[in-house]
Amino acid sequence: MLKMALLLFFTACALVLCFQAGFVSLLAWIWLSVMQPRAESWGSELLNYSNSIFGALTLISFLISKDKKFPPLSGFTILFSIFTVIFILSHIFSFDQRLSYHQFKTGMSVLLMTCMVLALANTKLRI
Repeated sequence: MLKMALLLFFTACALVLCFQAGFVSLLAWIWLSVMQPRAESWGSELLNYSNSIFGALTLISFLISKDKKFPPLSGFTILFSIFTVIFILSHIFSFDQRLSYHQFKTGMSVLLMTCMVLALANTKLRI
């Protein structure tokens, strides 16, 4: 019960900070998706959707921010874009799109958030 209360507290604090600094939503999304603290605490259904909430907040903060909008053009971003196009084309031309939709949706969310990291982590302080 204490784990759940602490996790709810830290998630609520991160949610409040997201509206003051948009980059915090990206950090919270990374924390919730990589560490997965909701697996340690059980009993709150709100925590099951916290990763999606912070992902949506990251997209919203990216769209309304006054920072640079696109990642810098480099060899990595070009290869990343080519990989994304190949990933989309492989789903379009798959034999049964219903079977591959779940993996496609998961992969596209990871690729989209990777693009958000490339675009928003553009200073030494943010990295």
